[in-house]
Amino acid sequence: NTLSLGTLDTDTTSVDASSYEGILTATAGSAIATTFTVGGDRTHTITGSSKNDTFTVGSTSDTTTNADVTIDGNGGTDVVNITVGDGAADFDGISDIDTFNLTVTTSSDVTSTAADTLDGINAATAINVTGGNSLSSVTLGAAGTVELTDSNSSVFDFSGYGGAITNMVWAIDDFDD
Repeated sequence: NTLSLGTLDTDTTSVDASSYEGILTATAGSAIATTFTVGGDRTHTITGSSKNDTFTVGSTSDTTTNADVTIDGNGGTDVVNITVGDGAADFDGISDIDTFNLTVTTSSDVTSTAADTLDGINAATAINVTGGNSLSSVTLGAAGTVELTDSNSSVFDFSGYGGAITNMVWAIDDFDD
């Protein structure tokens, strides 16, 4: 099932579809900061406004694994919060965002190694990884397939993450200096 809300009225500043089991498509009203909350593991299509929007995808009980959600921040200083579970993670459909908050559920092994799965992370200037435990791991990139870039001078913060960083593959070697 797909629920298409079209372009929201400018009086709408929040959409909570976290309990909706289907796919949501929606566009924020013109120049109005909007908060979207949607369930995990669905191929939602959400477009923000030119203001500071917040997009929250999934929760600890409704994680995202390999569902290529489409989020276009569309200007402003936008934040994406996404909770991922065990398995492949695809952030290809996420663009024009500034802060990417990635929460890893307990004991999950998260991999983004398929082609074009890191676009959302590469678009952000701040990437914060939290959650996990000693059994959790995160792999971002695979040499020659999909790699992290420094196009936005990104800052990665793993200080709130309790697991292992198995691998982070960069397109160029920025750690020489």
